[in-house]
Amino acid sequence: MQWSSRGRSLYAKPVETFAMIFFPKRLITNMAAVLRNPRLRREMFWVACNKAVELTTLFVTLKVLTNFLSKAGFGEFNLALTSLMLLDSILIVPMNRAFQRHYHTSEERGTLRSTAMALFRWYTVVTVAVALGGCIFSISLSGWFGLETWTAMAAGIYFMANRWRALGVETLDIRRQRRKCAVHNGLFLLSQLALVFAAIYFIKASASAALFAYAIAAVICSLIVAVPLVRRMRVMPEGTNSEIMRMVWSFGLPFGALMVFQWVQNFADRYIIAGQLDFQSAGLYVAAYQVCGIPYMLLLNIMYSLLMPIAYQRARDIDDPRQLWSADRVLLAGVAAYLGIGASMLLVYGFWGRQLIVLLTSKGFALPLSIIMFLTLCRYVQCLGMLFQLFFAVHHQIKRLLWFRAIGAIITVPICWFAVRSYDITGAAVGALLAGTIYVALVCLGRGGCAWEILSSRSAARNRPST
Repeated sequence: MQWSSRGRSLYAKPVETFAMIFFPKRLITNMAAVLRNPRLRREMFWVACNKAVELTTLFVTLKVLTNFLSKAGFGEFNLALTSLMLLDSILIVPMNRAFQRHYHTSEERGTLRSTAMALFRWYTVVTVAVALGGCIFSISLSGWFGLETWTAMAAGIYFMANRWRALGVETLDIRRQRRKCAVHNGLFLLSQLALVFAAIYFIKASASAALFAYAIAAVICSLIVAVPLVRRMRVMPEGTNSEIMRMVWSFGLPFGALMVFQWVQNFADRYIIAGQLDFQSAGLYVAAYQVCGIPYMLLLNIMYSLLMPIAYQRARDIDDPRQLWSADRVLLAGVAAYLGIGASMLLVYGFWGRQLIVLLTSKGFALPLSIIMFLTLCRYVQCLGMLFQLFFAVHHQIKRLLWFRAIGAIITVPICWFAVRSYDITGAAVGALLAGTIYVALVCLGRGGCAWEILSSRSAARNRPST
C-alpha cells in the first residue's frame, strides 16, 4: 500500500499520531454503537462470565498451590507449565493460528472439512509424541534438571489432553458461540481446581501430583468438547482441497516463531532466577508475577476472546482496505479500554499490592512493595504489547511483527541476566520492565509498526470509492 502525505505527516509527529490512533474522535460513538447491538451485548456478557470464572478459579488455585506446596515445589510446577507453553509455540501454534485465521474463509469456500482434517492429523502426531516423550524420558529429565521423578510424565500427558481440549473451546470461540465456550471452559477450570486440591491434600503435596491432577481434568474435558468437534467436521461435505498448508507457511510458522520470541520475553527472567539463584526464589518471583498480572491478563484475554473473532470476520479479504479499517476500529476501541482500565489498576497495586500478594498466596510469598510495583508495570506493558499483535494478525503482517519480537527477545535475555546477577529478584523485575517498554515503543511507533498499519488502512479505506 502507498502511504498518503497525510499518513507520513502524522507519523512524523509521534505524540499526535498516538493520540489520534488510540483516542479517535468517533471512539465514544463507535463504542455506543457496539453496545446497541443485541448480538454483541450477548457476546460481551458471556465473555465477561467466562473471564470472571477464569479469574476466580485462578485466585483460588493460586491460593491452594502456594499454601500446600513448598516454594521450591511451586517454582518447579510453574516452570514445567511454562516449558509446555514453549512446546506449544513451536509445535502447535503454526497450525492452530493458521486454522483460526483461515476458518471463516474456508467455511465460505466450502473447504472447512479438508482444513479440519489436516489440523486433526497435525494435532494427533504432535500431542501423542510429546506425551510418549514425557513418559519415556521422565526419569532421565528428573536427574538432569533436579525435578521430581514423574514431573515430565505428568506434564506430557497434560500437554496432549489440554491441546485437544483447548482446540474444541477455541473453535467455539472463533465461531462466536460464546455461551458454549464459557460453559466448557468453566467446567474445565472448576474440575481442575477440585482435582488439584484433592491431589495435593489427600495424596501428596508435590509438583508432579498437581500436574497429574491438571492432566486428569484435561483428559475428561477434552473428551467432552473435542470429540464432538471431530465428529462434526468429519460429516461435513468433502469440498475441494484446502489451502491451510499454504496458510501455515505464510502465517502459522511466522506466528509460531513469534510466540517463541514472546515466550523468551515474558518468561526468560524466571529461568534466569532459577539458574542463578534457586527454585525457591523462582517460586517467590512467579507467585508475585502472577498476582501482579491478574488484571492485565484478564483484560487481555477478554479483548482477545471478544475482539479477535469479530476482527477476523470483518477482515476476511485483506486486499479490501475498508474491511481492514473496519476491523482496526474494533481493535482500537479495545486498546483504548485496556489503557484506561489498566492504568487505574496501577493505583490499586500501589496501595494494596502487598495485601493482595498475601491474600492470594500466603505470608511466605510476600515481597517488598517496590518489587510489586515494578512487576505490575511490567505486566501492564507486556500485555499491551501482546494486544498490539492483533493488528498484525488481522493485516497478515506476522513476518514484520516477528522482527520486532526477535529484537525484544534478543535484548531481554542480557538485560535480565545482568539485572538478576546484580540485584537478584528486584533486578529481574526492573529488567523485564525495561525490556518490555523498549519493545512496546518499537512495535507501536517503529517503522512498519502499528501506527503505520492503522494509518495505511485508514487512508486507503477513505480514498477507495464505495461499490
